[in-house]
Amino acid sequence: MQPGTRLQELKKAYERLTSEVEEARKAFHQEIYELYTSGVSARELAEILGITRQRVHQIIEALTNLTAVDLEKRIDGLLEGLASGDYKQFSRDFNPRMRDFLSMERFVRTRRELVRAFGNYQSRRPAEAQRHGGNLVLTTKAVFQRETMPVRVVFEDSARHFVTGLWFDSPRLGSSRGGTR
Repeated sequence: MQPGTRLQELKKAYERLTSEVEEARKAFHQEIYELYTSGVSARELAEILGITRQRVHQIIEALTNLTAVDLEKRIDGLLEGLASGDYKQFSRDFNPRMRDFLSMERFVRTRRELVRAFGNYQSRRPAEAQRHGGNLVLTTKAVFQRETMPVRVVFEDSARHFVTGLWFDSPRLGSSRGGTR
């Protein structure tokens, strides 16, 4: 056996296992986040996992310290859900009040109205961000087949940055469509 062969084999095994552990950690933390955002409390998660509530909050906060790029991706997911008629994707980042306000039934009606008036959603331009009343407001120009219109998405200025408001602004709608809280 060549000198160092065993050492090289151990190094490869170590790197492979380190990578697997990191992937498992990410999946574990993502599952905690998903359960938390679906309504399971930090206390319940801590009891299930045998860890402290503070540790649960640390994991959630690490996943929710979002950048502008992350918020842009959330807008893309929302509009792609609108385009495909996928309410789950459309409402994935809504806070509970927003999900109650823009229910599946209201989503279907709003989508039908938007498609009838403007055609299918095609793309959007980068959003401009501003703070307003403790929230982050991102305004983008959504390109539909027959019109480009401003779309405002309001995010809670909190660790989770849930969507708390959404407006489609076009004179052809008569008034902006959407709502908050």
